Amino acid sequence: MTNVVKFPSNYKPEETLSDVQEKIDMAKEKYVNGLVDHHCSQLLANISLSGIEIETDAFMKDFAFTVETIRSAMYRSMRLSHPLQEQIDEAIELVDTEEDEDFSDERMLRWDEDDDDDEQ
Repeated sequence: MTNVVKFPSNYKPEETLSDVQEKIDMAKEKYVNGLVDHHCSQLLANISLSGIEIETDAFMKDFAFTVETIRSAMYRSMRLSHPLQEQIDEAIELVDTEEDEDFSDERMLRWDEDDDDDEQ
């Protein structure tokens, strides 16, 4: 006599691997969105307390873009996609700096100026 229970041969899991991955991605999105909401609302409050006028439509448009850029960066960090990621990849390039340049980081951002020239 053994303590082994025979596993049913007709067993099918209730969830597929893709279903589980979708739930994981949704949980990641919820987590990141909560972080973005928290930190960006704090940032907006601090900007306002620093004397910057935040009540204008132009400022809110710029800030909304900033929030989505932060969300995009955090999504990418969690291996999630965001609509801005492709545009950022096309518009911004990381380049190594020369040793004699005075930058705090060894890399800097450079806007892709070729795209701007094509539009003019």
